[in-house]
Amino acid sequence: MESGGVFITTSDFTSGALEFISKHVSPKIVLINGVELGRLMLKYEIGVNVRRTYKLMEVDENYFSEE
Repeated sequence: MESGGVFITTSDFTSGALEFISKHVSPKIVLINGVELGRLMLKYEIGVNVRRTYKLMEVDENYFSEE
């Protein structure tokens, strides 16, 4: 069985850390920086609140057509 790991930061990883992980670590370790963490939080709606929603509407062109 292969194992790995995840390191998460709200900041960013140094270039040395990124290089080390890409070359020397097996099994795979995933690095998630602050930008990716924010993207994942929004995507999966974890730790966030919806403040506003919008309704996008378009004209139904068939509504006014004559039959």
